[in-house]
Amino acid sequence: PIVVNVQYPQANLPETPRAALNLAQTGFGLKLQLDLRIDSDVSQPEVRRELLRAILLEMMYRRETNLPAGTAYVPPPAWLLDGIPPRPSDFDWGKLIDILGAPVAAHKIPPLKEFLRPQELSGLDAPGRSLSCAYSFALVELLTHTPDGRVRLARFIADLPSASNDPMADLGLHFPELSNAGSAEKAWNSRIERLASGQPFQLLSAEETEQKLAELLILKISG
Repeated sequence: PIVVNVQYPQANLPETPRAALNLAQTGFGLKLQLDLRIDSDVSQPEVRRELLRAILLEMMYRRETNLPAGTAYVPPPAWLLDGIPPRPSDFDWGKLIDILGAPVAAHKIPPLKEFLRPQELSGLDAPGRSLSCAYSFALVELLTHTPDGRVRLARFIADLPSASNDPMADLGLHFPELSNAGSAEKAWNSRIERLASGQPFQLLSAEETEQKLAELLILKISG
């Protein structure tokens, strides 16, 4: 259901946007076409974000097979686009710890209810953008570490087209642990503080695993 059309810049089309996502209904359901313009300035995270946007929209609307033409589509929230992590081997845990360390030390973690409000990310400077991405990652970490968290997050994504204007209430419907405002804020702060305090569990590469096993499998026999 997702077509990715990748092109180099065209001299006769200088105003073509770097990324454009088009949605249409066919007799078999939703069709998405992602047009990407690849030039010397494009970055891997930027391309990944646009691909992720298309995947999330497909998950959101795969059950909606009879939407009339001209229907306005609900975009996935920015915290989902920024919070779903890349492969563990590509993730910079040290940078995340440094970014979250400042608001934790200053006791200036934003309330979860405030963070969930739709934000205009284009107006943020580089440090503000990095901090917003770090908070987004912390939120996805919080949700996926609840019981059956990944399954419930998938259901939350599928129900986004019918979500209300209260993102906190919608989150509480799928994650009862966050239905109480006080408990939700406590869990939110605890997750950020835990991420800022040290490197969480992560997978070793094949080479690191071999090295660690070699160290552990040395048998020392006393005289």
